[in-house]
Amino acid sequence: MAMETALIVPVAAAEPAVGAFREQLDSSAPFGVPAHITVLFPFLDSAQIDQAALAALIASHDSFSFTLARTSWFGQTVLYLASEPEARSAR
Repeated sequence: MAMETALIVPVAAAEPAVGAFREQLDSSAPFGVPAHITVLFPFLDSAQIDQAALAALIASHDSFSFTLARTSWFGQTVLYLASEPEARSAR
């Protein structure tokens, strides 16, 4: 059975600030998903993911800095910490 996946960037430093809220409100927290920034959701069925190809793709990009400076909403049901800068320019 394929599992639904997401492409995320874990943000361990945010866990002390948001951990208690995530335990109560984030349906992914009980599955061990850490505090994170979502890159893409849904991603692929788990059976379609080539771990080596994905690792190579990620390694081909430079690291970047960001600040979680404010809260924002997706619609009326998802509160999140908004990153600054909000988006990275395409190369």
